Amino acid sequence: MPLVFLNACDGGRANFGLTGLGGWAEKLFKEANAAAFVGALWEVHDELAVEFSKHFYNRLAEGDALGEAMRAARAHLRDLDPVNPTWLAYTLYGDPNAIVQIGSS
Repeated sequence: MPLVFLNACDGGRANFGLTGLGGWAEKLFKEANAAAFVGALWEVHDELAVEFSKHFYNRLAEGDALGEAMRAARAHLRDLDPVNPTWLAYTLYGDPNAIVQIGSS
């Protein structure tokens, strides 16, 4: 099952709908059979968003679990620009202990 990473402003935000919670995470879990989803809860700084995704995927490629890759990528952004809240914007929906296999089918 896939990991979906939507590196866009507000992409990880859950919305309230008539029948419950909605948003990209809910839709991707239900309709795309995603195993995990990463998105930003608010507006993110473009250059820091690129840095986050590069660091996140590098850590996954090194064998880190999803939660550890998220923690490391957030810490990397905080070190680059401590006053910018982009490092806090990213959220993970899914099992933080899951290991992602990069490049396998």
